[in-house]
Amino acid sequence: MTCSAVLSIYSNNLHYLSSSSVNKNKKSYGKSPLSLEARHKIITGVAKGLAYIHDLDKPIIHRDVKARNVLLNAEMEAKISNFRLARRIESEGSQVSSQAVGTEGYMPPEYEEGSRVATVKGDVYSFGILILETVTGKKPFLSVDLNSESMSFLEWTRVMVAQNRVRGMLDANIWVCDSQRGLEEDNIKEYFRIAFMCVDVIPKKRPAMRDVVELLTRSFL
Repeated sequence: MTCSAVLSIYSNNLHYLSSSSVNKNKKSYGKSPLSLEARHKIITGVAKGLAYIHDLDKPIIHRDVKARNVLLNAEMEAKISNFRLARRIESEGSQVSSQAVGTEGYMPPEYEEGSRVATVKGDVYSFGILILETVTGKKPFLSVDLNSESMSFLEWTRVMVAQNRVRGMLDANIWVCDSQRGLEEDNIKEYFRIAFMCVDVIPKKRPAMRDVVELLTRSFL
């Protein structure tokens, strides 16, 4: 069965209705702000999709997980799209020999360093970046200024969490939603903790997507 055929089954099972992407919805936050709960629903949907393709008998590595490749329906249910770069693992193991590809800002460090082996853990890293992007509203491929110092998006998130400034990291549009004003800081910190697990510099330390789904499901908010 081809990657496209598996994607078709996956899509039909989840019943998606439109081609609105997370990237497009982020542009419209000013008109209709997304609550943190809505963003969490989107992220959890993506996590379930990745867990599905990673846990197939012959797993599929997406290799380009990013906001633009997440489609949403009217209920903000998420679907992973664009399997053009995807590769199926035909043999035993969790990797496939292939030119490492992806998108700046989302690409795991081992790919940027020239690795010719793609793994499911590469998808996990990109997903972690997607979590951080979705909750902060910042683009991961742009630098961020903090205290007159320019740093990468990921470095900025680590510094802000280390300084216990997690509320200051949230997309300002989240606070427009009245229901979000009572957010517990411990829950917000847990959200970032899960993201940082996914973006661990050592691929083997990153969790499986099925475990990420469980963490997201039981931790929220």
